[in-house]
Amino acid sequence: MTTETNLWITLVTYNDASCIRQCLEHVLAGTVVPNIVLVDNASTDATIDIAISTFPDIHIIRNYANHGYGHAVNRGMVYALNQGADVLLWLNPDATLEADAVMNLLKAHHNHPDYGILFPMIFNHSSDRIECFFRMELVKYLPESFFRESANVPGDHVYEVHSLPAAAMMIRRDALEDFGAVDPLFFVLGIEYDLCSRAWYAGWKVGLVPNAVIRHTYLEENEPANAIIGSSTRQTRKNSGFGHDLDLFFRAVSYTNLSNMNAKHGYIPEFYSTFLVILKRQGLPFFILIFSGFCFYFLSIILSLMKFKIQRVSALLSIGPKLLAVLPRVKRHRKLCRTRKGAFLWDDLVIESPLHLQKE
Repeated sequence: MTTETNLWITLVTYNDASCIRQCLEHVLAGTVVPNIVLVDNASTDATIDIAISTFPDIHIIRNYANHGYGHAVNRGMVYALNQGADVLLWLNPDATLEADAVMNLLKAHHNHPDYGILFPMIFNHSSDRIECFFRMELVKYLPESFFRESANVPGDHVYEVHSLPAAAMMIRRDALEDFGAVDPLFFVLGIEYDLCSRAWYAGWKVGLVPNAVIRHTYLEENEPANAIIGSSTRQTRKNSGFGHDLDLFFRAVSYTNLSNMNAKHGYIPEFYSTFLVILKRQGLPFFILIFSGFCFYFLSIILSLMKFKIQRVSALLSIGPKLLAVLPRVKRHRKLCRTRKGAFLWDDLVIESPLHLQKE
């Protein structure tokens, strides 16, 4: 059943020589070995050479400048679709697949055609603990019992979620051609949250497949602090009854509490991506989203002041003009997502972004 599916993995790399071999070796060791397209964002190390030596049949697309993850993954997806892909699987180069992860994702894909996006479970690379940021999102949707019983559910079982962090995610072709590809307003952070929001708005479900497991190395050193915040915010949300209405508040609190959270990307890119996710939400008038976005902005400043994080306050104040300047572009992109199927996917689409990216 699953072997008849034309599955393509899309990998986006940038100076990932230290991890790309291990990533590909785990793909090749799986019970299902898909086609792979690697889009490289102008790496200056041996990433491409290592990838080719590990998997000679890999398809390589070279970008000669780093225009961001969104631009690159769109190129990879278009290439795969043009090769007849039915299903696409994004995979980060610093993530590794368990042997049956792809098989279980494909089972869920076939048995649950109303799900446009499926996420695997993400564990730390060096332990059997759920990755901290992944758990922080899971607790919004799933009961505490899930974390005790998830290993015993059937391989194709799906839990409905709104969105999750994406070290890997599977997307069906017909869903992608409906709600569209990655909005290049996002350089890397926030991509999956915007995409999942658009999927829900277009009528597709988003789900978690617990028995499809990957391991990820991203920021494991922050896990103790993140685990505490994830647990406390879950209880507060649960007891408050406001649900997702409080999510922006807790995200702002988390940002001001986690001093090492953004060691890889930096605090401002994390904040900026969240601001864009707020503004891109469909189903509400744009002026309400602008109000919500700037409430988040000022709340972040206030919380940073309360914790005497003066450098962070200065950085937030400095990006205020950029937040105002991006509003017209966000409004155009929201309309595009609402009115055009397959937005940001095909080559004839003219894309505007705050980074002034040029299509190659």
